[in-house]
Amino acid sequence: MIIGVTGTTKVGKSTFIGDFKDRFDKYTSPKESYRDIPDLDLYENGTEESQRLIRDFMFKQIKEVWSKRDTVKQVIMDRTLLDNLAYTLVLYTKGVISDEFLAESFAITKKSMAMFHLVHFIPVTKLDNIPVPEDIDEDFRMATDTILKTFYNAYENRDDLANDLLPATKCAAIDQIFGSREERILLASEILDEDGNVQGG
Repeated sequence: MIIGVTGTTKVGKSTFIGDFKDRFDKYTSPKESYRDIPDLDLYENGTEESQRLIRDFMFKQIKEVWSKRDTVKQVIMDRTLLDNLAYTLVLYTKGVISDEFLAESFAITKKSMAMFHLVHFIPVTKLDNIPVPEDIDEDFRMATDTILKTFYNAYENRDDLANDLLPATKCAAIDQIFGSREERILLASEILDEDGNVQGG
């Protein structure tokens, strides 16, 4: 079971993953992170090169996790290629990203979504009471959230965007997780059994 957690910055992804692993203690997470890449420009300061470095790191990581799925059976990952693509799209509107890179990123994201079993999407909602530091660019944060919500709607409705974004078969299931810390874990627990596998799976 490979689970990804996606959402814009400062929605509580890391906290959720920590709480999730407390509840389902057989789950592990990769120790390496794209944040370990030196001199990386992030978020509103991102460039095509920084997005490429992050994208390629994340794609390599999910391929490695997928290749070990028969021995390391329960993994939860902080962020998916959906996040990278959402940030890339926001930067594209600012003229930072080329058409070629954007098309390439869609194709790679689509491939990656066949390697997750489940993606927990944490949207920005009025139910969440998470303080956002003043140094966070709120416009960029919310633009990214809007795109991720558009991705989720594409998954739900299987519209034209879904054809570009998601594999036709063996695509990860995507669900929304929101509310307090306790409510988020309760929502996740409704999907999984006591062993951390999909109910009835």
